[in-house]
Amino acid sequence: MRKSIMKAGDSVVVKSGTKDPDLEIDIGGWQGRIVEIDKNQKTFLIEWDSHTLKHMPSEVIEQCEAMNWDWERMYLYQEDIDPADPRDNNEDRENISSHLNNKYSWAGLGEEGKRILNVLEKAKSGDDIDAFVSV
Repeated sequence: MRKSIMKAGDSVVVKSGTKDPDLEIDIGGWQGRIVEIDKNQKTFLIEWDSHTLKHMPSEVIEQCEAMNWDWERMYLYQEDIDPADPRDNNEDRENISSHLNNKYSWAGLGEEGKRILNVLEKAKSGDDIDAFVSV
């Protein structure tokens, strides 16, 4: 069987049973777009689509933030992915990405980061007294 030639911009889905090489979690079914191809390593940089980002477990994002790993993209081998129909557009992806980056931007600081985020969320709600009390 001849393998299809994948190129940057193509949508792909991760094959069932594929594990994240760092976290050892099953990422089968995650979907995104090819943004880069490393012909020497024979890997594809996949940027996760808005649906995958929206349903990504918070623990995964928090752990990646703590380790300073990129949770929005991942390098995978061609045998780990299949062509797929796109489920969103770049604007959808950027909106979810921005929301999640704001939500988890302090996660890399551990418990201190969670406290900072809690204060910022209360301050955004307009309840300044509650924000000061939570410090």
